[in-house]
Amino acid sequence: MPLIAIHSISGKEPENKNDKIQCNFYIIDDKKLNIDTSGELSLKGIESLNLEKKTYEMVFKDSKQPLDFKSKSKKWTLIGNYGDKTLIRNLVALKISTLFEMKYTPECKPVDLIVNGEFKGSFVLCDQVE
Repeated sequence: MPLIAIHSISGKEPENKNDKIQCNFYIIDDKKLNIDTSGELSLKGIESLNLEKKTYEMVFKDSKQPLDFKSKSKKWTLIGNYGDKTLIRNLVALKISTLFEMKYTPECKPVDLIVNGEFKGSFVLCDQVE
């Protein structure tokens, strides 16, 4: 499974929705460095802010195309899936949406996440549809 490693410049993580932390982002896939860039990390969502496993928004300095995604964007979402113990419900729902060619369906892939050296668990990386 691909790995996303995020290292904040300050050594801190965002604590609320208004925090935008300067970070370096590394995405590793098949033992190769796929992305090495900088940008901002912030928390995303409303209900998920109260959960142990947060949802994050990564904003890269430049548009990037991680993990062979079709889209090239600056904004990416890391969905925590805290309420989904199987870790596949969102992926299955989005795959069905893609099969039915529904508009505005984000492309998603499962990833493992490390923030400042701490393993946060499995997340879903999605391009952010606006």
